[in-house]
Amino acid sequence: RTAFETSPYPVILTLENHVGFVQQAVMAELFKEILGDSLYIPPKDSHRHPLPSPNKLKRKFLLRGKKIILEEEIEEPDEDDSPIDKDKHHVHPHPVAPELSALIGLPSVKLSHNIYQDVNKHPFDGSPSLSENKVYTMFEAAVPIFTYTAERLVKSYPKGLRQDSSNMHPIVSWLCGIQSVAMNFQTAGEELDLNAGLFRINGNCGYVLKPGCLLEGIDPRTMTKPKLKLGIGLFSAQYLPKSEPGKEIIDPYVSVQIFGIPRDETKAKTRIIKDNGFNPEWRDNFYFTLCCPELAIIRFCVKDFDSTSSNDFVGEFSIPVMSLRTGYSQIQLNTGYQHTLDPSASLFVRIAMEEEY
Repeated sequence: RTAFETSPYPVILTLENHVGFVQQAVMAELFKEILGDSLYIPPKDSHRHPLPSPNKLKRKFLLRGKKIILEEEIEEPDEDDSPIDKDKHHVHPHPVAPELSALIGLPSVKLSHNIYQDVNKHPFDGSPSLSENKVYTMFEAAVPIFTYTAERLVKSYPKGLRQDSSNMHPIVSWLCGIQSVAMNFQTAGEELDLNAGLFRINGNCGYVLKPGCLLEGIDPRTMTKPKLKLGIGLFSAQYLPKSEPGKEIIDPYVSVQIFGIPRDETKAKTRIIKDNGFNPEWRDNFYFTLCCPELAIIRFCVKDFDSTSSNDFVGEFSIPVMSLRTGYSQIQLNTGYQHTLDPSASLFVRIAMEEEY
């Protein structure tokens, strides 16, 4: 009932399917009964065609999960797999009931060690899942995952050791072109701030178009020529809250950090203002040169300096660099334990941008 209240664009439901054939058939009937015409049912030859665009899938639910794999959809097994007869049909460890399989719009597939082969052999609607560690390994080893994510939807998820519900950093996944990064929304922090900042744009509809390099399957790290000079004048702040109720008046400073390709990542910070959360003034200027501004996200983070312990979070605001407007701006901050929008707390800044040729 509430799936499309804030955005008409499709909702993807990833299934953790650990039940038998009979229960799977019941699941299929329930999906059709409850979701009705809102359920996207793929055509029988969906593996031969790219998914419809989000615009064509408005107000639709897509099921993502295991599906009966046809012979032409088989991918080469990983080196760790058992040496079975490759001429036989590939079967999932947990076979899928035909009734449920027919409803899967994004069938799970597994990446092999040959990305180019996967691009040619995987179904067009195939969607693998990669662990946090796998994503980092691929990125560091320069595996051409960008070629794959330019063609198919990929999901990344936190490593199993994150039992405290901490979040993986989404930047590396985004640099790889991965479209869906699983986040623990109950855990506030830098990672979730960047996620909120990216998807705040485009009308907060939940979908953001990739930059051209990722649409073409190009590693953004190959972009080494400066494209943009960014200047930030950080003048003052207003009505900064205490990091916790009852604490002393804060000693605020602001860090300005750029996230993106390794060449572009950098951080600067203002001086510390003693005992003033009401209207501290800095009048500091920072300058950044970016090679891939299309993938850069800027984060303004206000902290309370403490010489005897870690500096406490006060407020933040994150936004893609290409969504910045030049000139003077009053930036509202997200504050509190859950980093929620504060109508009072703000930064007063001036932004200048100059394209490099």
